[in-house]
Amino acid sequence: MRQDKKHLTRALALLFAVNILVISLLQTAAEAATYRQGSTGAPVRTIQTKLKRWGYYDGAVDGIYGSGTTAAVKYFQRKNGLTADGVVGPATLKALGMPSTGGSTASNAQSADVELLARVISAEARGEPYSGQVAVGAVILNRVDHPSFPNSIAGVVYQPGAFTCMMDGQFDKPVAESSVRAARDAINGADPSGGAIYYFNPDTATSAWIWSRPLIMVIGKHRFCSGGRAGLRPSRKKACAPENRGPHPPRRMGPGACLGARRKRRVRKTAARPSGREQDASGQERSSIVRWRGV
Repeated sequence: MRQDKKHLTRALALLFAVNILVISLLQTAAEAATYRQGSTGAPVRTIQTKLKRWGYYDGAVDGIYGSGTTAAVKYFQRKNGLTADGVVGPATLKALGMPSTGGSTASNAQSADVELLARVISAEARGEPYSGQVAVGAVILNRVDHPSFPNSIAGVVYQPGAFTCMMDGQFDKPVAESSVRAARDAINGADPSGGAIYYFNPDTATSAWIWSRPLIMVIGKHRFCSGGRAGLRPSRKKACAPENRGPHPPRRMGPGACLGARRKRRVRKTAARPSGREQDASGQERSSIVRWRGV
């Protein structure tokens, strides 16, 4: 009798353990992250960022899982031997290098932001002093907070024509360790740029427009600027000095390069314009209409 009770107790304990294991597996399956058309948020933005970096996606990095993202996911799945259903489940997440559970979405999103920011810093500020690297990261974050730019790091980075590293191959080179630290410092609030939303290297810049941005400071080879309008580019100031002005601006600078270069000549009336004709002191009849002339 006592032996039967022992067997029964063991059987019940084993059954209880199996039940606990099944419940745990079901909970894990329920927590497994799955993203499909209609999903939104930071994980979707990370998916879009990765697909765009690898050439599968050319839409906006906005965190909205739309038809464009679905098509890009299917393309990625086909290329990687996955079921091309347009749904990002555990297998696709693994291929993307993302965790397959949704329990740490916030930390995963921040990790993706640090990675992307560090990659841009490394590409744009390689060889610059550490403060200059942090400043480049701060400029990107300042743009995120500025109404004229996209409201996410990925959106700012992938904005067409925003960063030369996206076009010259520097973006895909290995990321320097100092750039990762600079990215974290910038995300934590460090801003050596003084609130700048633009920066450029005067030795390599080809845009005349960038010189119109007010200078905040210079760090290393980069000039960090605000979004307002500054004076003319130094080379233009010299060309537009009073002694160098003519009726037309220098041909190489184009129309409107000098302030007032093509200014319309003002006209003024030198006398009233009475109607009719009158006589002068000699008795000769003359016109009382005085012509307009330029100043």
